[in-house]
Amino acid sequence: MKLLFENWRRYLNEAERPGPGRTRSRYEQTAGPIAFDGFAKATYDATGGEGGFMEENESKQTFDSREKIIHYIQDNPNQKIYLDSPKGSLKGFGRTEKVALPFDYGEWPGLINPADDMGWDLIIVPSATKDDEPLVPVGHVEYSEERLDKQGNDKIIIAPNKLYTKEDKAIIDGFFNGLEGFEPPRWYK
Repeated sequence: MKLLFENWRRYLNEAERPGPGRTRSRYEQTAGPIAFDGFAKATYDATGGEGGFMEENESKQTFDSREKIIHYIQDNPNQKIYLDSPKGSLKGFGRTEKVALPFDYGEWPGLINPADDMGWDLIIVPSATKDDEPLVPVGHVEYSEERLDKQGNDKIIIAPNKLYTKEDKAIIDGFFNGLEGFEPPRWYK
């Protein structure tokens, strides 16, 4: 029950994300990421990751390779996105050490990656938001061979109309090149 209330509080606080002239709420300043345990996963699956239950006509599709999900998103770019780690939030990538994200990080809740039985992970280039359209793949990040437990759990980098800046690339490259357990990001153009 405590986790449910924490998730609800986090959801409410996301509406108060800092913008120009605004500060982070007291909760956001002190709360770390909430553990994604079995109950949270079941709640997430039932709600489609957005706080409202999935409609009966909303189905989940499984894509068993990075290439298949990339082709699907290129052909169908306006998929539902759930941001579980917006810019500035802390993320551990399966480790205890958490780092602040310089980009929005989330997933496509209806497009399942069998590597973790959750939505395919995505990274939105820092100069864009989830509301920009169409968000299409421009690169990816994969775990290094030393992280056998994470193989196949790749992160797809997306940008509006395949447009991103040199700064976007430098920020993402710098973040992952300095993070143990990942291969350098691969860019498609």
